[in-house]
Amino acid sequence: MERKKSIGVSLRNVVKMFGNNTVLNGIDLEIAPGSLTTLLGPSGCGKTTILRLIAGLELPTSGQVFIGDEDVSTHSASQRDVAMVFQSYALFPHMTVGENVGYGLKVQKVPPTERAARVADALGSVGLSGFESRFIDQLSGGQQQRVAVARALILEPHVMLFDEPLSNLDTKLRRQMRDDIRRLQQETGITSVYVTHDQNEALAVSDQVVVMKEGGIAQIGPPESLYHRPNSAFVATFMGDANILDAELLREDNEAFVRIRQSRVPLGDKAAEMPAGPVRVAIRPEALSLSAPGSGEGGFTGHVTSRAYIGSATEYLLDSDGEELFAVIPAGAPVYAPGADVRITIDPVGVAVIGS
Repeated sequence: MERKKSIGVSLRNVVKMFGNNTVLNGIDLEIAPGSLTTLLGPSGCGKTTILRLIAGLELPTSGQVFIGDEDVSTHSASQRDVAMVFQSYALFPHMTVGENVGYGLKVQKVPPTERAARVADALGSVGLSGFESRFIDQLSGGQQQRVAVARALILEPHVMLFDEPLSNLDTKLRRQMRDDIRRLQQETGITSVYVTHDQNEALAVSDQVVVMKEGGIAQIGPPESLYHRPNSAFVATFMGDANILDAELLREDNEAFVRIRQSRVPLGDKAAEMPAGPVRVAIRPEALSLSAPGSGEGGFTGHVTSRAYIGSATEYLLDSDGEELFAVIPAGAPVYAPGADVRITIDPVGVAVIGS
């Protein structure tokens, strides 16, 4: 498929109200040309409302929406060069796959010969070559989702919107479709906005993740930055599992540490501007390691309260001085039974200071 010049999307001080209910409260958001930005957050945080505002399915109560340099705040959906992939697929059951994919081109009065060629091209890009004559009820859920993506791609929009597109698929199909969507987005260079509540999807597909909370933006950044440097307990726990603990930030010889129990964990530049004193830290479960008591230096003691084998790893709930910790230990490491005492050590890579 021919690559189109990418353009960005901007929301500037956007407020959206439904009656007396404020759903979005002064959103400022820049989506770079050719990027894939994911809106992530719990139900009711406003992420789908942002998607609908970009699509023109809702209009802002105040503020502006730009696609490229054009203010589209008052434009209808049909006046915007935007395509949307819905959670429900929204395919026409009485039409063949080819008719579904080519429907938008037919509305645009594209000649049949050109339309057929573009349908074949779009289906090829999603791995469904030769499916033109099949009906929707003859397809699996994953194949139906591919048809929905092809129907959006064929219009060669400037902006592609995905509204929780994988929520109806099983785990294996979700992973496959997630990878396909990311590949297609990178190949076409279409600026894309993706809504999900699934942290793994957000981490896997995004150039930028926008974590939302109660109609506002909690934090924006690349997936790696948000995972390793969350700015709050909310972001830390929404971008995966995290243990939230009290600690003390120490500074010695221009180096920063946090003291957690009897452990001193170096922070590098993660706390460059923070003064010494009490802090809260987020510790990723995979940053914890377990060993037998007295088997090495450092660390602190804990007690295994429960254990769950999940194939590639073992999950532990631990008690340390009355505080619960969650650890994920890779397969192949020594296994400890509930009731066992253990030494707990912390990998600095998985530690972030989230406030004082």
